Amino acid sequence: ISLESKVAHAEAELESLKKQSKDELKEAATTNRQLERRCKELATLRKLKEENCLAAEQELIKARTIRDRSEKVNSEKVRATLIAQERMELDLRNKVQEIADIRDKLATIEEENMQLRTVLKDCTNVVVDCYCRLESTRQER
Repeated sequence: ISLESKVAHAEAELESLKKQSKDELKEAATTNRQLERRCKELATLRKLKEENCLAAEQELIKARTIRDRSEKVNSEKVRATLIAQERMELDLRNKVQEIADIRDKLATIEEENMQLRTVLKDCTNVVVDCYCRLESTRQER
């Protein structure tokens, strides 16, 4: 094969390689632009993720604070309820003792009443006896 033919073949191959290289360069530029867009999208997504994580952490802190306050309020309510219940039990014990004291006094009064009835009956008998004697004495005169 002649030198001119080899040069022509080499030049054609060079042109083909240039064209192929140009196409690959265009494709690489397109791919590069797509990668840049994806990188920007990823950066935006990362930023959104960080913002969401921060917002989620803040919400979690708020929720924990609310829960802690609620637990504190509930424990205070339970404590107040227990104290009120203890006071009610003490009042109830005092009332029960008062009722027992009143029953004791009532029993004493009933016993005194029985004694007074006996005395009254005796007095009535004495009065009746005296009246009978008086009448008897009157009739004798």
